Amino acid sequence: MFKRLASLSLYFVPLWLGAQTAEDYFHGGAQSYVWEKDREAQAQIFNGLRRYPNDPLLNRMAALLKKEEEKKQQQQQDQQKNQDQQKQQQQKQQDKQQQAGQDQQQKSSDQQKSEQQKKEDEQKQAANQSKEQKQDQQQTQQSPEQPW
Repeated sequence: MFKRLASLSLYFVPLWLGAQTAEDYFHGGAQSYVWEKDREAQAQIFNGLRRYPNDPLLNRMAALLKKEEEKKQQQQQDQQKNQDQQKQQQQKQQDKQQQAGQDQQQKSSDQQKSEQQKKEDEQKQAANQSKEQKQDQQQTQQSPEQPW
């Protein structure tokens, strides 16, 4: 009886000490992976690989986790690239709108200047005509009338 208890206690001692087999690490990591706890899964698998570096299940799971990590990084890079492209397109659109507004303002300003210049020219022309009329009147008044 004592022998049996001794053998049972030796069996449970590793469990009490928290010792895990390669399979325990694999199952813990796989469960974390399934529940999308990637960091936890990586920690369990890579801790298991430190203790059991040649275990095929742990090595395959580690390869899967690395592949998933690379895939996520690529997706993040692609997403960042798309966001950058969208920002550039928005900036170009804003620049176009701003330029169109400036062009419209310039056109309006040019039109106002043209109208102002036209008014000034008309005023000068009217002033010149008025001046010529006065000169003609003065000449007519000053010159003696000659009969024909």
